[in-house]
Formats: sequence, structure tokens, C-alpha cells
Amino acid sequence: MSYYTNGKYYTHGKLMISGEYTVLRGAKALAIPTYGYGQNLEVIDTKTPYHLWESYEAYDDISGRWFQAKFSLDLQEIIETDNVEIAKNVQTALQFIQAKRKCLFEVPKQFTSLIDYDRKWGIGSSAGFLVNLQKWSGISAFVLNDEVFKKGSGYDIAVGLEDKPIIYWLDFDVEEGMVVTPRISYYQKSPQITWIEATPFINYSDEVWFVYRNKKQSTSEEIDNFKDIPTSDEIIDEITQITLDMEKAKDLKTFNKLIDRHETIMSNLLQRPSLKQSLFPDFEGSIKSLGAWGGDFFMATGSREKVKDYFSKKGYNTMFSSYDLFLNLVEINS
Repeated sequence: MSYYTNGKYYTHGKLMISGEYTVLRGAKALAIPTYGYGQNLEVIDTKTPYHLWESYEAYDDISGRWFQAKFSLDLQEIIETDNVEIAKNVQTALQFIQAKRKCLFEVPKQFTSLIDYDRKWGIGSSAGFLVNLQKWSGISAFVLNDEVFKKGSGYDIAVGLEDKPIIYWLDFDVEEGMVVTPRISYYQKSPQITWIEATPFINYSDEVWFVYRNKKQSTSEEIDNFKDIPTSDEIIDEITQITLDMEKAKDLKTFNKLIDRHETIMSNLLQRPSLKQSLFPDFEGSIKSLGAWGGDFFMATGSREKVKDYFSKKGYNTMFSSYDLFLNLVEINS
């Protein structure tokens, strides 16, 4: 791949199927790109006396610009913006790139980002931002994440870069007796990836569903809350084994058992009731929270008719089967 050039870049979204929270402590996680949805970035030269960043969203009836910022040519000043917090994150990323690749900013730049899904879904808008910047600049998205957001396992970055289903984990180079905290620099932890050749649950892809919970959960806040929760080697090892077994599960019955066990472990660890216990106790299939518990997408298993009918009646109208999202790219709405 060539860097140091203007152009257009694209990164798919992602979903973490297993290993949420515990991936921060070394557990293996199963993660999959959302081939139907992602984020574009176009970089061009301009003649303006500033650098410009504009972000757009285009999905169904949602369309238009949702963020804009103008930066001084030395990137030291935010001249104008409609969201200071986001502008500071963009500024930090661009400043870091400028320090490493000064030639990229010899003339003013216009950056135009387009997300082709509802950005409230939580399927990787921040990771897509960083991965697209790596594709443009050649600066590692993992390093950029450490500079800008300073949190997270980096699995979403890995999915964006690999663009295929992966098993992801962190290797910690820790001497005996050292205390490992969830917040360790990417210079001190090594992201590890195993590619998955066959798409998981392909044999029953029309019975594994992803349902949007109609609200976004703050991953950053959840990571902060998790840092004080102790985990044992036994828990990390069991979540890792569930992840490996999920990848190879040949039938829905086996997959459901793994979902249920994963939910039980995480419910006990987080001291929260599982999603099925709290909201959907009468649902006939299995349900698993994905990512930060409390929002974004969750996974439910069952036939198209049963899943669509059950959740639509409860007001959850955005749902995708595994087949729809990863293979056929057809959205299912009631």
C-alpha cells in the first residue's frame, strides 16, 4: 500500500462477538467486520489558509454534515468548530501525524469523512477514523489510538486493518510479580491476531441475529468502570476457550450453549443481570450482549420470523442476521 498521498480510503465497521471487557486482560476475542457498512475518508489539497475537516453521515433518512473543524496551518489552533471535544481529538491525531510526516502538510488539506451507517450504532466510527488516517499517512492506528483516545483493546482497529474475521488478543510482556493494569501503552502490549478462514456460524447464518438496542453505550466509561474489577486467570482462560469454540461451532445448539455460558461468566464478573434476564426473559433463543454492556448491538439466535416478530413488537426495528450483515448485505427492518 502506498502512503504519503492524497486519495480516498475506506474501512469497514466491526462487531465483537466474544471477549468483551476481558480482552483488556488478555482473553481472546472473536471479532468480525460489518461488510455492509463502514467509513470513507477523502484527502485533497486546498488553497485555504487553514486545514479543514468535515464529517458526514448518510443512512436512510439520516443525511448531512455532523461535524466540522478548521485548524491553523501549524495545527496549533482550532479556528472554528461545532464540537470542541471532537475537534481536539482530530487535532491531536493530525498533530501527531504532522510531527512524523511533515511532508503531508506542506499545503493545506481538506479531509472529508463519510459514515454510511447510523453512527449511534457503535460499530467502529472511532476506529474507522484512525484506520483511515493510517491508510493515508502510514502512521500506525494503534499508536494514534494511544495518542488520541488512550483506551480500549484495539480490537476494532485490528478488524479494520485486516478486513476479515479474526481472533484477537493482547500479549503482555510482564515480569513475575508485576501488577498488570488495564491501561498499558501500545508500546508495552502487543496485539496478536489469528485469521479465520471460514466465516463463523456460516452453517446457521440466518439464525444468528444482531439487534440494535436503540441507544449507544459509552465504551470509555465502561472501560473506566471495569478497571477496578478483578479477574482471575481461570476466567480469562475460560473466555478464551469459549471464543475458540465459538469460531468452530458447527451447529446452533452448540453455539447457544457457548453464548449462555459467556453471559453467565460476564454477569457474575460485572455483577449485572444478563440482557435476557433483565429485558427478554420470555425470548425462546439465546441472547448475548456485545461490546460495552447496556447499549449498541446485542446478539440473539432463532429463526428470521421469530426474531423479527419478537423484537419488532418491543420496538427494536433495526436488526440484521449474520447472513444479511456479513454475506448478503440485506438490511432487515420491520
